[in-house]
Amino acid sequence: MNAKFLARIDKTGDCWLWTGRIDTDGYGRLSPHRVHRLAYQTFIGPIPAGLHVDHRCHNEDPECPGGIRCLHRRCVNPAHLQLLTLEQNANAARETRRFCANGHEFTPENSYVRPDDGYRRCRRCNAEAVARYQQRRRVA
Repeated sequence: MNAKFLARIDKTGDCWLWTGRIDTDGYGRLSPHRVHRLAYQTFIGPIPAGLHVDHRCHNEDPECPGGIRCLHRRCVNPAHLQLLTLEQNANAARETRRFCANGHEFTPENSYVRPDDGYRRCRRCNAEAVARYQQRRRVA
C-alpha cells in the first residue's frame, strides 16, 4: 500500500476526503492519477477497460452543488465507489445534478443534453461563453 497515498486521506467522516492536491476539475490528484481511481485500484481491484469510477456518495446527496465545489470528487472511500459505463455515468450525473458548475439551477428551460456525450449543459453558461467569444472576436 502506498504510504504517500494513505497519509493524505482524512477518514474522520463518512466520505474519506483527499487532503492532497486538487485538480482544476475539483478531483483529488496524485500525479498522474485521479485519486478516486487509485483508491478503487488499491482497495478493490483493477478497473476494466471502458469502465469509469463513479462516486456513489455524490449520486445519493441531493444537496450537493456539483461541479468543482463538489466535495464528493475528493472522496476515496471504497464503499462509495462503483464502476459504470460512460453512458451510465452520464445518466447518473444528469439525474442527480441540480446545478451547473457556476451555480445555475438546471431547469427544463435552462438546460439541454448534448447528443455527443449525453451530459446536461447550462444554457445560461453557454450564452455567456458565446458572448465572451464574440467580444474577443470584435476586439481582434
